[in-house]
Amino acid sequence: MSEKFRAMMDAMDADGNGTLSAGEVTQGLEGHGLTPEQKAAVWQVYASDEAKAKYKAAQAVGAGEQYILMLPMLDADKNGSVSTDELYAAMDSQGLDAGQQAALWYAYAGSGQRMKYEKAEEYGLGRIYAEMLRYADTNNSGTLNKDELRTYLDSTGLNRAQKAVLFELASTAKNPYE
Repeated sequence: MSEKFRAMMDAMDADGNGTLSAGEVTQGLEGHGLTPEQKAAVWQVYASDEAKAKYKAAQAVGAGEQYILMLPMLDADKNGSVSTDELYAAMDSQGLDAGQQAALWYAYAGSGQRMKYEKAEEYGLGRIYAEMLRYADTNNSGTLNKDELRTYLDSTGLNRAQKAVLFELASTAKNPYE
């Protein structure tokens, strides 16, 4: 490995751990006059299989470039994982529409949440399910209580059956819409 290349790699390794995260590569590519397509190509050399899969999910909904640009923001606190707050802040910074946000949310969701999203999607409610999880938590506790859930669902204009499906997916409380 050339000295110049080694120096560039070391400069990109912001946390000094000897490896490059996708976010470090993205930040390191800034200021080199690369097009978004060139940045994406370089980034994919260093990205993990998991990160590549998330990029493909973003590309599928027309948000591939925005995904690359938001990588440095995804683990803002550098704790090794992406919190929902970090994900939402990064998505907001890129002006993604609701469908693009739902697709990226799904890429980061745990398997339990994905199963519930897929069930909601069977009823054509996947995007609304992802939005509900984001916007209904009015007390910022990280969970939805039945009152938050009901208040949100009543504000959506959905019919009673649709509200019943979403309530059942998000809560173990007695479903007020059945």
